[in-house]
Amino acid sequence: MANIKPIINNLKISEYNDTSFLNSVLQVFSSLKYITVWMNQLNNNKQQLLSNNKYSLTKELYMICFNLYNGQNCDSSNFILNFNNKYKSIYPNKTLFNDPYHFFFYLVDLIHMENNCPSNPNFDFKTLENHDIAELKSDNYMFNFFNTFYQQTQNSIISSNFQTIIKNTFNCKLCGNLFNYVYKYILKFNIDQYKIFLKKANQNLTIDECFDCYTGGNTYNCINCKNQKALSYYSIFQNTKILVIALIRNNHTYKCDLDFPNILKIYDYCTNNITKNDKTQYYLKGCISMCNQDEYFADVLINNYWFRFFKNEKKMLGDVQNEIHNFEPQLLIYELLE
Repeated sequence: MANIKPIINNLKISEYNDTSFLNSVLQVFSSLKYITVWMNQLNNNKQQLLSNNKYSLTKELYMICFNLYNGQNCDSSNFILNFNNKYKSIYPNKTLFNDPYHFFFYLVDLIHMENNCPSNPNFDFKTLENHDIAELKSDNYMFNFFNTFYQQTQNSIISSNFQTIIKNTFNCKLCGNLFNYVYKYILKFNIDQYKIFLKKANQNLTIDECFDCYTGGNTYNCINCKNQKALSYYSIFQNTKILVIALIRNNHTYKCDLDFPNILKIYDYCTNNITKNDKTQYYLKGCISMCNQDEYFADVLINNYWFRFFKNEKKMLGDVQNEIHNFEPQLLIYELLE
């Protein structure tokens, strides 16, 4: 069966109000190289997909991508219905905020749940508690343990391509308490907090400054001796094929002025187990931004050309650097440079 074509069209506004956040996420999501490969695999097993009730959300996502890849505009109404049903059944006490970050987080979570086929679903994570303290301080040991854990319990299009594993080290110099916590997969940069910390309230930040603030030492209360000046550090423990960066702000105290590169190098923010020979460079694939009307649009790189998708309109961008950077970016999506 022939492969379905690269995305060139846009999502129509559904019958629901305030769905620009959803359409923007789906527009970028469906354009990603690894998602396109996955959609071709689903297309080759179309009958099996459509006949299995387990994949209700995946079916709707497939139909949207299939129509987009074949040059058709499509409506997201059915997808929204399926997403809401699945979301409410799994997270009955949660409220879905109408913004790209929260929607993206729950989207990849739900898609992972539908498609996860673990080789060892009974892997006991608590066995980590029985190991020697010296082992828990070892980067190599921690990497091997968590890598095995994820390989055996997480096996889906999401876990294979989106999971950035973060190492969080807690260090109290007063009592010597040192331990590591590993697991996060969407980087969140609190722009307001960083601007206050860097004393740059009225200046642009660079993506490197955001990484410095994210990975740098923050103070916390030590659970062992209650020292209020213990330190917490973050580093990238395992890189990923698709790097998603959420630019979180508190009540929009400051405009989200951020200088971000088309080619992003993350080696300086990785743990020692990631060597310089590993692939740690990414290229910008998509950016979801807020415009003046509190609505969202997506800028997407397709076949080496940048396009803007907003409401029912699509246009090719000319001066990419200025046109992308002139708004408030909410999500940056990078793909591994291979």
